[in-house]
Amino acid sequence: MLQIITYLKNQARLKLLNLDFSQSSSNPIAIFSCNGQDCSLWYEFDMNPHTMCRGLLWNLNSGPSWLENFYQRVTKCINSSTVTSIPLRPDIVILRGAKNCQDILSNGLSVEIVIECKNQQYKFWSNNIKTQILPYKCIFNPNKMILASMEQIPNIIKTQLSNNGVIAIDLVEPNNNGITQLLKYI
Repeated sequence: MLQIITYLKNQARLKLLNLDFSQSSSNPIAIFSCNGQDCSLWYEFDMNPHTMCRGLLWNLNSGPSWLENFYQRVTKCINSSTVTSIPLRPDIVILRGAKNCQDILSNGLSVEIVIECKNQQYKFWSNNIKTQILPYKCIFNPNKMILASMEQIPNIIKTQLSNNGVIAIDLVEPNNNGITQLLKYI
């Protein structure tokens, strides 16, 4: 996250910085310019109704129509997989146009990038491909779905993920080629 923020700052694209790393925050970590519009960088982005934006969705009498469509897609994605719990909190999300929770509720989700991060060897998180990564891609429908791993990812797994529309980047850590690849997508 800090590497992304530093990159945005160095590119003179960073407009606002709010280093709140709490889960289900009501505000993004950063707002930055992207292709002439504002984008926002969210940590532990949460679409669980009872916790999103500190429970904002839970307290609504009725939600906007886009939200109903979103949860219908969640149901479809979950029913078409072997997932037993509903994954609705990716590690990092970049949204177009949403500067806060109210913007999300008013305008819906325009998800540019979802980044799921792994900091252990592949054998410890291999089952997360079916329980998190592919469901996140289906549920959030991002323009880019990225798996960022600090450790090496087997080439065959990278190929399988690529065939499913997931960009797998390994060795994502400071001063390594992986972070450079990740920042190229930002």
